[in-house]
Amino acid sequence: MEVAQIAPLLSQTLSPDSNAVRTASEALDRLSLRPEFPFSLLAIAADSLVNFLRFQTTLSTVHTSE
Repeated sequence: MEVAQIAPLLSQTLSPDSNAVRTASEALDRLSLRPEFPFSLLAIAADSLVNFLRFQTTLSTVHTSE
């Protein structure tokens, strides 16, 4: 299962469009039956954490150099 397939679906669940949310939720429900689904979610969460930490480090570096 591709992380690239799941990540956009997760984003679509935050849409103000109820049809987009329903479609994404149904797709995620189907994908959640696959044994590798939890590992894909972990990969997405880990990548998000790394990106957040990079952002925080950048902010700290910019703030302390001023």
